[in-house]
Amino acid sequence: MEVDFGKDHGQNLGSLFEVYDADGNVVAGAGFVGTYNSYIRNDRERLHFFLKSAEAKPEVEPLLRVNETTGVYLSDLREQLYARGRSAKDDRFYEWNSESADWNVKEEMTQYDFFVAGKILHVEDRKIDYDGETILDLSDQDLIIGERYYAGGYLFLKTYTAERRLETNQLQAIPWSAYQDDLSIDLEKAIALPLRSDKEFVYSFGQLNGDILAATNTGGVYRFRAAKWEPLVEPIMTTSFQVYAMLNYYDRLLMGHYPTGELYEYDGESLILLEDWPPVLSGVSPSAREAQSLMIYGGDLYVGVWPWAEVWRYDQNQQDWVFAKRMFEHPALTDKVVHPYEDETKGVAEVYNLWGQRVTSLITMHDSLYISTSSKSGFAYDPKFDFLSGEELEDYGRVYRLKQPGQLTVPTTWPEGPQKFLFELDDESMRIMQNGKLIAEQKLSTSELIDQQPQRIVWGRGVYGKLSGDLLSRKSNLDQPVVGAYLNFGKLFQSAGTIPEKQKTIDDALDRFQSSGFNTVYPYVTTTSGKVYYPSELLTENLSADFDCVQYLIDQADNRNLQVFPVFCVLSCGHHHPTGILEQHPEWALRTPEGEPMGHISATNPEARDFITSSIKEFVDRYSTEGILLDYLRYYNRPTLLDAASVEVFDEWKQQQAEQDEAELIQQYKETGITELANQISVAVRRGRPEREIAIYSWGPHVADHHQVAQPWPLWSQRGYIDMVNISGYCYPDNYGDKYLDVFKQRIGTALELNKANHGRADVTFCLGVKTSHGKIQSASWIKDYLHIASELGVDGTLLFTWHTLQPWLDEVDREGYISEFQQELQSP
Repeated sequence: MEVDFGKDHGQNLGSLFEVYDADGNVVAGAGFVGTYNSYIRNDRERLHFFLKSAEAKPEVEPLLRVNETTGVYLSDLREQLYARGRSAKDDRFYEWNSESADWNVKEEMTQYDFFVAGKILHVEDRKIDYDGETILDLSDQDLIIGERYYAGGYLFLKTYTAERRLETNQLQAIPWSAYQDDLSIDLEKAIALPLRSDKEFVYSFGQLNGDILAATNTGGVYRFRAAKWEPLVEPIMTTSFQVYAMLNYYDRLLMGHYPTGELYEYDGESLILLEDWPPVLSGVSPSAREAQSLMIYGGDLYVGVWPWAEVWRYDQNQQDWVFAKRMFEHPALTDKVVHPYEDETKGVAEVYNLWGQRVTSLITMHDSLYISTSSKSGFAYDPKFDFLSGEELEDYGRVYRLKQPGQLTVPTTWPEGPQKFLFELDDESMRIMQNGKLIAEQKLSTSELIDQQPQRIVWGRGVYGKLSGDLLSRKSNLDQPVVGAYLNFGKLFQSAGTIPEKQKTIDDALDRFQSSGFNTVYPYVTTTSGKVYYPSELLTENLSADFDCVQYLIDQADNRNLQVFPVFCVLSCGHHHPTGILEQHPEWALRTPEGEPMGHISATNPEARDFITSSIKEFVDRYSTEGILLDYLRYYNRPTLLDAASVEVFDEWKQQQAEQDEAELIQQYKETGITELANQISVAVRRGRPEREIAIYSWGPHVADHHQVAQPWPLWSQRGYIDMVNISGYCYPDNYGDKYLDVFKQRIGTALELNKANHGRADVTFCLGVKTSHGKIQSASWIKDYLHIASELGVDGTLLFTWHTLQPWLDEVDREGYISEFQQELQSP
């Protein structure tokens, strides 16, 4: 694969790919972890490649102690692993030496440095250096720099003064780039967030879809979006609410919470508590728990929990939590007290939870997961705590290495320009190559680790979050051309009255799909009049109320190794006159130039968008399929008016725009609305099923820009909202004369070029129209002509419209081998 991450503005890089088996289980994947654990941002340029073990059986070994304090925190930078205590007695950095298996003091290291555009950004209390040059000097000012983070082209600094005055305690977002001519940091340009108390500071930072989040020790959670601060959670000084860690995980940002010990998720709008994520360990109190550290290792999510130093693992395939290990063997678990050694500590100290047990850090390096422990504050030992023996005491502040086969982690430097990565997995090893150079390898027996065969690959999304960069090219030995057909239940059941008769027509059709070399079925599950072929609480006009034909087709297709992509007529709901849901909500409809509602839903209406998304989510929650296809995800191709509510919002919006041309503004507004709908559907469909694919049908490249139907599909492809675009190949002598094949070639070729030019992640297939409103084929040989031209252009497959109209030609198509020849042409080098 070839990817271009662009300029470094502090973005987390996300997933490169993820591989799944036939049941949708994760088999392997690669990407970059984006996490911030209690004061420390982990190295975001460390590339991970994992093979997910069917049964994790990790080995855990303790490393030599770092120092004499009772707690350390880990950090990583390139090849180095560092440990540092928070005790005044010894807060030096120690570097792990893997050859000597020892920790060495790193005297010259004084701060948690991080890389920006391949060079070190070094932040001290009153000074910031970049690549050895000072870019901010506060030595003559009262300001002191605290926590720091770089993301979205902003340097986030928590600043305060020695007197700790409320009015000077701020979190500042300062625009800064490693590419600007003058690298100096200008505090005058800072966008400041006044913190709510003089003692408030930042525990953790995170980012999702351009939003930057900061969480503080007093319970504040603040969002920076579009150069503005806003609170998501206001701190309440009498209520504990702290977020100690944040991590990008699939399509959301996870946040480790105190006092529940569970995770919150940020979905782009709000914080949602995930109950029992992770659960409470049996035998301990559910009170005052803290999810302090987060990491991804071996394709699984790991969480470290206070006060009993629990390490939990979430298995995406099992959709369940697994208790991995308790990092202390003492004292015995109990729910009679909240914290370890609570009663013993009360006898000699006022703070009774001093000997609670932290998992301060989780860091993936090379082939291992490193885990560090601490007491509450990592203080130096006092002999008055004589209830702790020497061996028990040494468990506080220890670092462990957890290891299992199937994880490769290698540091990278910020790549300038396109980078080519090759990930190889065979029976004996897994390897990573970058720009033709081997950068990591691990010997292992693949067959002993996985029990399912890899079947398909998803690009640009996975456990590390969505890819932040342009996917320029990709290729896998799992790729196979799509050969499918649109199927209409109404046509299929024309001569079938009883349920057994309907079942037989489905069976017969799928048998022929299989024998003819098709691999995917595209059944219409909604109609252009808003009716459905499945039971629904939202869309109540069910055309197959006595028989769940959708479930039957899915089950029978699975028996024949056929994939199923149900088709939705997304915005069409009655053509010229409202039907279906538009009879209940005519205010959601597009309108004629005279102001009358039409049978087409307005994509600019937020309520309508939410309803459409909910109806599709209802379907995918009920039915398990490899993906879905969205038809009619476009506006009506005639002059229309938007719905009244959208017009009102548009009139306000256009006053804020520099552009004054009304037609240009309405085009932008329409494209923005339908793009938001594509995004909403993408998020809803893939929640909990990240491997699920989304396809759309499109008329072609001409509708992508300044067209009345306003369907900017190249943008959706670039953003990863869709995985396949099916381009209309409806070119016949009826509508284009003798040059119909030239027009076909130009249309499909231009669509391929447009997708590539926009760094699209979606496959491009074409729709072979056997009989349409535009024309129809006159002989089976025409099918061969279309297929041959398309294969030469480099399409990723074809969908025939429709299965019903194909039947008169199918015997000859099979006899002449047109489908198999097409597949062979696409798979040849």
